[in-house]
Amino acid sequence: MTPPPFLSLCVICGDSDQAKLPRLLDSVLRRASGSSADEVVVWWNGSGEGPESLAGYGVDGVDLRIVKGEWKDDFGWARQKSFEAARGVWRMYLDADDILAAGTDNSVVNSAPVRGAAPSHPVGTLVDLLRDLPPAVNTMWFPYHYALDEKTGVPLQQLWRCRIVRWADGWAWRFPVHEDLFPIGGCRPTPFYNSGVVVVHKTDVDFSAKTARNLRILMRAYESATTPVSYQTLYGIGAGLLDQGRPNE
Repeated sequence: MTPPPFLSLCVICGDSDQAKLPRLLDSVLRRASGSSADEVVVWWNGSGEGPESLAGYGVDGVDLRIVKGEWKDDFGWARQKSFEAARGVWRMYLDADDILAAGTDNSVVNSAPVRGAAPSHPVGTLVDLLRDLPPAVNTMWFPYHYALDEKTGVPLQQLWRCRIVRWADGWAWRFPVHEDLFPIGGCRPTPFYNSGVVVVHKTDVDFSAKTARNLRILMRAYESATTPVSYQTLYGIGAGLLDQGRPNE
């Protein structure tokens, strides 16, 4: 029996972002140290059977799969579907307009992690690092440079996001916007932080247009809810109204 992939990269994408996919995949798969994933799942909710930008795209040793899906105005639902379609022991997500930070070369040299013992030697790719982690570790977190100075490229906003999980331990995506992974079925998250990898968000989407879209999705979820909505959803609605210049609502 063929063993499953070790690390799957999962990306949800539609027509508006499909041109950015090769840049993202190059940042993950075409590095001097080697590929940092052995499977890529693109959950495609655009027109046609797949993104035209990936026609003829391929990397030796990487299984690139396009899975045709639908768009339901729910990022959490779409990410769940992309993770369920993947086959990797570990599963990672990035957006089409993200990249792994230039200069890291996908190499990781670790100091002591927050929990668990770090490898005592430099390792090459994320796959190498995951293989060396203590058995208890089941999540990997990366810093996320969400906003960059247009002139200098210096990050103006940095968040920490859980990017990789060992799927069999039990995880589920929740929330239609600002979605996140949550442990289920008794899973106990044990994180690792010192990967040396940074995710950079390189979007050209207008901020006002993005917040308007997110607010529309959240309001739809709120109005159609049959049970009390989460505090996270209510906070997102409030923040979206402020961003749209509608504080009295």
